[in-house]
Amino acid sequence: TLAHQSLTFTKPFLTILLLVCTHLILLYHSSHAQLSTPISHNDQLRLNKYTSLSRSKEQKDPTTAERASSPASAPPSSTCRSFLQQKIAPITLSQSSHTESSIYQTPTIADFFHDGQKELIVPTFVRFLDVIQGEQHSGASAPGWPFSSQRLASHASALLYDIDRDGQLEIMISTIEAQIVFFRQNGTIVEDATLQVMPLPVRKFWFHGLKEVKHVPNLRKNSINDDDDDDDDDNFEEQFLKQQHHHQRKTMAVEEAAGSSSGLPWFFGPGHMPSQDSASTTDSVSRHGFKPGAGWLSPEARQSMDDFFTPSSLKPFLEEGEHDASSKMGKKHTDPFQSPTYKTELDELKKRYTNVGNAADPYLLVDPHILSTPIIVDLDQDGHDELIISTSYYFDREYYSNPDNRKKLDIDVDISKYVAGAITVIDLHTGETKWTAFLDLSTDKTKLRAYIYDSPTVIDLDSDGNLEVIVGTSLGFIYVLDKYGKPKPGFPISMGEIQGQIFADDINMDGEIELCAADFSSNLACFDKSGKELWAVGLMGSAAQVPVMGDINGDGIMELVVGTNKGFVHAVRTDTGNEIPHFPLKTDGPIYASALLIDLSPQAPKLRRGLESLDVVVPSFDGFVYIINGKSGCTHKIDIGEKSFSQVLADDFTNTGKMQLIVSTMNGNIFVLDTQAFYHPLKAQLEEYHSTNGFTFRYRHHGIHVTKGSRRTRDVIGNEFKLAFKITDMRRLPKGTLRHYHVRISVGRDEILQSLDYSLPGTYLVVVPAPKSRMHATVTVEMINEHGQVFRDHFAISFNMGFLRIIKWALVGPFAALAAALFFLKGDYKKKIPLPVGAHSNTATE
Repeated sequence: TLAHQSLTFTKPFLTILLLVCTHLILLYHSSHAQLSTPISHNDQLRLNKYTSLSRSKEQKDPTTAERASSPASAPPSSTCRSFLQQKIAPITLSQSSHTESSIYQTPTIADFFHDGQKELIVPTFVRFLDVIQGEQHSGASAPGWPFSSQRLASHASALLYDIDRDGQLEIMISTIEAQIVFFRQNGTIVEDATLQVMPLPVRKFWFHGLKEVKHVPNLRKNSINDDDDDDDDDNFEEQFLKQQHHHQRKTMAVEEAAGSSSGLPWFFGPGHMPSQDSASTTDSVSRHGFKPGAGWLSPEARQSMDDFFTPSSLKPFLEEGEHDASSKMGKKHTDPFQSPTYKTELDELKKRYTNVGNAADPYLLVDPHILSTPIIVDLDQDGHDELIISTSYYFDREYYSNPDNRKKLDIDVDISKYVAGAITVIDLHTGETKWTAFLDLSTDKTKLRAYIYDSPTVIDLDSDGNLEVIVGTSLGFIYVLDKYGKPKPGFPISMGEIQGQIFADDINMDGEIELCAADFSSNLACFDKSGKELWAVGLMGSAAQVPVMGDINGDGIMELVVGTNKGFVHAVRTDTGNEIPHFPLKTDGPIYASALLIDLSPQAPKLRRGLESLDVVVPSFDGFVYIINGKSGCTHKIDIGEKSFSQVLADDFTNTGKMQLIVSTMNGNIFVLDTQAFYHPLKAQLEEYHSTNGFTFRYRHHGIHVTKGSRRTRDVIGNEFKLAFKITDMRRLPKGTLRHYHVRISVGRDEILQSLDYSLPGTYLVVVPAPKSRMHATVTVEMINEHGQVFRDHFAISFNMGFLRIIKWALVGPFAALAAALFFLKGDYKKKIPLPVGAHSNTATE
C-alpha cells in the first residue's frame, strides 16, 4: 500500500518535473524562437496607447501648424540677418562630384589610403561603390574606383573593417540580398571573405489556424495623415508595393500605419516578456505572462504550429568548430558575392528540413535581406568583433516575377504570406553565426509588417557590464536583447510602426541610459532602462529616422531634435518633452534624414558673449538645406536644387582647417560646402552615427580626440611612438557617480597596441609600441565609458617605411661619394697612359 501511494504521488510529480524541464529547455532556446505574435491579417493588429490615441499636435490644436509655418512666428528678418552674420559666416561651394546612381545612404568620411588625405566612401542605391578624393583631387574618383556590378544593391552605409588583419582597413558593404562584401583599396573584392546570412526556415502554412477577431476598431482613424478614410487601405497598399518594387530603404511616402500586434508568444519562453502596459491581472496573465485576444492560438493550433525551426535540430549545424569554419572560408570559389561556405550550408539546411515535422505542412526557406547598416562591436567581450545585423526575411516581388526564379518555389506558395524580422550576430573573426533572435512574423498584406528598417543600437542599458542589442520593428515593438539574444525583462515595448534607429543615451543626466523612439503614429517617446515611459509627445508628422541630442539653445538642458514627413523640425527638452521656443519650425518639403548638430560659429567659444548655441542642419525635399540656429530660431537656406535622403556630414574634408558640410543627393551629386567655423575632431560627423552608438553632439560634452601635434601624418621610426589625447566629459552627472574610461589604441581592428583605463577626464601623453610590421596604417584611439558608449578618433601614420630610404642611401651613398671625390680630384685627365700592349703581343707570340 505504501509503495502504491508512493507511486501515485510520484507520477504527478514526474509530470510536473517534465513540464518544468520542457519549459526550461524552451527558455534556453528562446533566442531562436519568434518573440511576438504571428500576424496574418489586419484583425490581429492590436491597439495600444500610442496608436489608439492621436498624439498629433495638428489635431490637438489645428492652428499650431499655421503658427509654426507663419512668417510671424519667426524672429524679425533684420534681427536674424544681424545674428546670422555673427553666428554663421558665408557658406560657399568648395567642390562637387557626381556618381552614376542615386544616393540614399549616408556616405562615410575616412582616410582610406592612410596618406593624410580624406576620402568619401559612397555606396549608391544600385550597382556602384565609389571613393571620392578630397584635397588636391577636386572630387575625382580614386584610381580603381568606382566599383561597378549589377549585383551590387545596398540600403546600408559603408563600414570600415580590417577583415584580413593586415593593418589596413577594407570597405564593408552589406547588400539587399544579405551578403557582406569587403573591398580593398584598389577597388577589388577580398576573396573568400564574403559573409552571408542564411535563409529562414518557416512552415509553409504557418498562417492557418490563427484565431480571428470578429471586429477590431479602425486602427487608422486617428492618424494625422488620413485625408481620405475611404481610400486609405488602397493608398497604403499601392504605395508600399511601389516602394518594394524599387527597393527603397525607407517607406518614405507611405502613410503612417497605426496599430500593433499583441506581443503574443508562439510558445512559452523568456522571449515572450509582456510589456508593462499589458500586465493586467487576468488569470491568463498570471499563468502564462501574456493575455488572450487577437492572435491567440488555440491549444490545437499551438501544438501544430511550431512554425520556425527547432533550435536543437539545427544546433550541430550552427555550432561548427572554429577550425572547420576557418578551413571552409579558405576554400577557393568563383563567386565573390557569395560566402565560400554558403552552398554547403544551404544544402545542409535544405536536407535537414525536407522531411521534418508534418508532411502536409513542410518548411520552406525564406530569403534574407539587409535593409539597414549593421553595427560592429565586441558584443560578448571575448576579444572578437561581432557584426550585428537587422535582418528582414521575405520573397522579393520583382525577383520572383521572373518565371525562371518563380520555379524555385512550390506552385502553392503565396510569396506575400512570408515576412519576418530578426537580429543576426556574426563573429567577424571566424565568420560563424553566433546566434539569431527571431522577432516578428507577418504577411505582406497587413498594414503593419515584420520588416526591420533600422540599425540595431548596442549599449550597456542597465550598467551591469554587459552590452544589450536594441532594435525597433515595423510591427511597432522595441526589443532589448542581451548578449546571447534573450529578451530583457520589461521588453518589448509596443508603439506604432518604427523605422528609425532607437536612440540611447542619458537624457536627464541621472547617470542612467534612457531609450527614445519616434514612430509612424506621430509619437516621440522616451523610456527608462526598465521600459517605463518617462514622457511622450506628439509630432507634426511621422519620423523615419533616429532623433539626435544636443544643447542647441545653450540653456544647459539637452534637446532632442527630429524632422518629420510633414516638413517640421522639432526640438524638445529631454527632461520634460516640452518644445523649446521657435520650434517646431516648418520647411517646405518632407524631411527623411537625421539632423546634423554642429557649431558653425567662426568665433572661439571664449569670444561669443552669450551666443553659445548649436545649429541644426537638415536637408528637405524642397531642394534646400536648412541651417537653423537653436537659440534664435533664425534660418539660413542653401539652394541645392535637389532632394536629399541622407544625413549631412561635417568634417575638414579638404584640409582647410575649417569645418565643411558634405551634402549628397538622390540625383547622385555630392556638394562640399565651405564654412568659416574652426575645425575640431569632436565637431565632425563622419558617418550616419558617431562611432557605434553615438547620437549626441560631442563637442563641449563628451568624447575623446587626439591632439593636433600627435595626429599629423608622419613616419614613425623605431619600436615606439608618443601619442597625446584628450578625454572630454562635461556631463552634469549626480554627485558621486563613478566615471570610467577604457581607452584602446589599435591599428586596424585586431592589432591592439595599448589598453588603458582612466577615471578622470583630461589630456594624457602615452608611449605606444609600434606594430612589428612596416606599414601605412590608420591608428584608432577608442574610448568606452561606463555605459558601453563608444567614442573614436582616427589619424593616418606610417611605421618604419623610411627604413627603405635609409637602406637605399646606405647602399648608394658610398658609390656617390667615391664618384664625387674622383670628379673633383685634381689632375690631367687628358693625358694618355700607355698600356703594355707589346708585352701582351710578345707573350702571345712566344
